[in-house]
Formats: sequence, C-alpha cells, structure tokens
Amino acid sequence: MPDSPPALEGPKKKNSRGPLSRDEVVDGALAIIDAQGFDSLTMRSLGTRLNAYPASLYWHAGNRAQLLALVCQRVLETVDLPDVTIPWQDWVTQMARATRRSLSHHPNLAAYITSQLQVSIVSLTLAERTLTVLKNGGFEGEQLLMVYNTIMGTVFGWIAAEYAIDPDETDFEWRERFEQQLRLGGDDLPTLGELLPLVANRAFMLRWSSAKVMPMQGSFEFMLQTLIRGLEAATPERPGSPEASSERG
Repeated sequence: MPDSPPALEGPKKKNSRGPLSRDEVVDGALAIIDAQGFDSLTMRSLGTRLNAYPASLYWHAGNRAQLLALVCQRVLETVDLPDVTIPWQDWVTQMARATRRSLSHHPNLAAYITSQLQVSIVSLTLAERTLTVLKNGGFEGEQLLMVYNTIMGTVFGWIAAEYAIDPDETDFEWRERFEQQLRLGGDDLPTLGELLPLVANRAFMLRWSSAKVMPMQGSFEFMLQTLIRGLEAATPERPGSPEASSERG
C-alpha cells in the first residue's frame, strides 16, 4: 500500500515550543512597541506574540515596569559611546547624537524612555563614562553634579519631547482642527500669526507631527552648540591655563 500522506499540523499549543529566553522576551516586547505603540505592550499581547503563557514571561522579565526597563536597556545598548579620552565637548556632542540616532529607530519608545529609565548596567556605564569625561575636563564637586544633570536632562528630555507621541495616525480631523486653530488665532495671537509660516509644525507646542515625520535636526544641533558653550563658560580654570595666567597678570 502507498504511504498515507502526513497529517496536517494543527495550531501549536503554547507549551509545544521550547523554553523561552530573556532575550526573546525583550526582543518580542520591543517588536510590539515598534509596530503597535507603547500602550500596546501587555503581558497578554506579548504572550500571544511569543506563543507563551504569561507566567513564563513574569519569570524571565518580572512585571511590566521591569520588562520596560529591560527594553530600554536593550535600546541603550545600541548607543555607540565615544572614547573617553577625547575632549569633553566632543564627547558630549557625539554621545547626544548617538543616543538620538539609536532612539530614532524606536520612536514609539523614545517618547517614554526618560520616564522609564531605571538603574541598569547600561545606564551605569553611561553614567560612569559621562562622569569620567567631565571629571577629566576639570569639573568637580557640586558643579560636576550640576553639569552632569544638565547634560542628561537636556539630551534625554529633548529626545522625549521631539518624539512625543502623535494622536492616532488616522485621526486626521484632530490635525486639521489643530492646524486651523493655529491659523485662525487672530488678534489674540498676533505674534504667532505673524510667525506661523516659520513655526507651524516645527516648534515645540506648535506641532501636530512628531519626529517620526518631522525631525528637528537643525534645532537639535543648535541646542547642542548652545549647551556646550554654556558649559564651557562654567568650566573651572586649571592652574597654568592661559585664562588663569592672564588673570594673574
């Protein structure tokens, strides 16, 4: 007798797959955020994507907040940090650009990453290298702390604001109403009316598109230049430097 055809496979049961790894859980969570948005990530949606029971997800990643911390860590791992031996001005500039570049690949996460940053090996490494560069640049004590917080708050705060989540992409009515409200400000908003061609959808609080559609590259670079110049003005004078010698006269 001829061999009978093989039986068709039915849907896989959740316990039919091999054991999950933490990397699979984190990668799956990031894929959901990238494809469907930050709020779409739940243990149930992740379990469905990975064909796994939620209990196994909790075992690997903890609760949702802990999972999000792991996702943020995964994205920050892709930031190509510069060598700490270069001047601090160059290091801060390159670090900021590299961070924004990595987060731009995950815009649905970028808007939330500031609120989700938790202590992790990656964040400790970023903190260590930033503090090392600033210490080598002459900052110390309370001023070192303030400069560090200024850099981190400015860089991550900017990225979060630039990638602020749009309303539903299909909600064209909202966008039309917002744009119309800007253009019909009238006597109540004279300066805004005058500058509208310049600032509409290009300035914070006046945008109806996030950086996914309208990146603010020029403004970001200007912010970095201004940040560096301001911090340079606060740089301590080192003994033997031209500035210190000229003051001693």
